[in-house]
Amino acid sequence: MSQHTEPKPANQGQRILRLLPWLLKLGFSTCLVWYLLGGIGGNQVVEHALVISPWILCLALGLILLQASLAGIRWSLVVSAIGHKLSYSNAISITFVSLFFNQFLPASVGGDAVRMWQSKKAGLPLTSAVTSVMLERFGSLLSVAALSVVMLPVLAKHHQSQFMSQGTILVAVAGLAALGVLMYLDRLPSKWRRWRVIRGVGQLARDTRALFMRPQHAGYMILTALSGQILLASAVFALAQGMGLSIGFFDCLAIMPAVVLVSSLPISVAGWGVRELAMVTAFGIVGITSEAAMALSVVLALTGTVASLPGGLLFAAFKLKGSSSAKNCRHAG
Repeated sequence: MSQHTEPKPANQGQRILRLLPWLLKLGFSTCLVWYLLGGIGGNQVVEHALVISPWILCLALGLILLQASLAGIRWSLVVSAIGHKLSYSNAISITFVSLFFNQFLPASVGGDAVRMWQSKKAGLPLTSAVTSVMLERFGSLLSVAALSVVMLPVLAKHHQSQFMSQGTILVAVAGLAALGVLMYLDRLPSKWRRWRVIRGVGQLARDTRALFMRPQHAGYMILTALSGQILLASAVFALAQGMGLSIGFFDCLAIMPAVVLVSSLPISVAGWGVRELAMVTAFGIVGITSEAAMALSVVLALTGTVASLPGGLLFAAFKLKGSSSAKNCRHAG
């Protein structure tokens, strides 16, 4: 006689706790988007978005796909800098899978955790999988902050840019200070090294020096990070031109790094809400109306969502390949 087993309350509670960070982010994103649309007007945003031709949308999509591929190449270069190997094709594939997870899966596990997990399955030691992702992310954001500082003169002619300029310089200085700290974390007292976490921190410090104190490795990473920002700014510029907005390419290149830095804060789902608020504020500095900037942000976000779809197919292919390998092993046994 079969018995119906009720799910244990403890298990349900654990599932809710695991989802709680994501639910909080979802609530924050929803509130921000709702607030912006309420103040701007959803109909006006839609009208601006519908002006863009399919050809412009395809161009922007292609640029975003190139940017994602370049991120995979940058990660592969970081892995090489710390003494391991992850092929360009593997790194690009895993990067797209991580983008898909960021966009579609309701979980507290972000895309970076997916990259760590998949790269370990691809053969990297766990410590190197973790440090390579952390260093790629940190190096990319540090390069973005540096670009934002370099582009400040473009915004200097606008009277409302002072707050943005001060914030950008502060982030860049904090990033450089953090880099200095990271490089010497393995100088902690030897008696602390019996703890695994401290040993992992020591490895992170050594990998940081291996990447940033060798001009060739640091140069490649910075070059790919800056190229990625140029591709993103080009996509935004193309969409803006498709909407008939009066804005130059260098304005987009000056604004988008700051938007990327703000959107990277882990307080929203896939940057929704935070990115829109940042773009409405930043593009307002150069004279773009709130409804146009909001439409630009939403179309850019949706383009990024479409660009992440190949990651879902790649993840399905990875699972299928793993299942086939497991079956072959069982048959061989």
